[in-house]
Amino acid sequence: MENVEDDELQMEGGNRILSSETADALKDMMLAVVEGGTGTRAQIDGVKVCGKTGTAEKVNKDRTGYDEGRQITSFIGFAPYEDPEIAIIVVVDEPQGEKNAIWGGTVAAPVFRDIMEFSLKKLKVCQ
Repeated sequence: MENVEDDELQMEGGNRILSSETADALKDMMLAVVEGGTGTRAQIDGVKVCGKTGTAEKVNKDRTGYDEGRQITSFIGFAPYEDPEIAIIVVVDEPQGEKNAIWGGTVAAPVFRDIMEFSLKKLKVCQ
C-alpha cells in the first residue's frame, strides 16, 4: 500500500468483522448513494465511487441541546467499486453557506471527489 507521497505504508493483519455477503451489500448501498442518492457530487467520470454522506448538529456549550446553524458535515467513501484501493473521509466543521444547503452531500462530497480524483491519477489506479 502506498500513500500519496509514494512512501510505503505497512498494514497490520486483522480479523474479518463482516461476512463477505454483508460487506458486498454495504458496498452496493454505498454505490447507490453516489449514483443516485445524497452523494451524487462525489461522482467521477469513468470510476464507480462508493460513499456515505453525514450531517450532524453540534451540541451547545452547556450541553443542553444543539446550536442552530452549527453543524459538522462529512463524506466517507472509497474507489474503485470493483476493487477498492483508496478510502478517504472529508469532515467539514461548521461549514458556511445558506442554511438549507449545508449537508455532507453538498459541502464535503465535492471536496472528496477532488481529492479522490487526484489520488486515483497520482497512484495510477485509474487513468
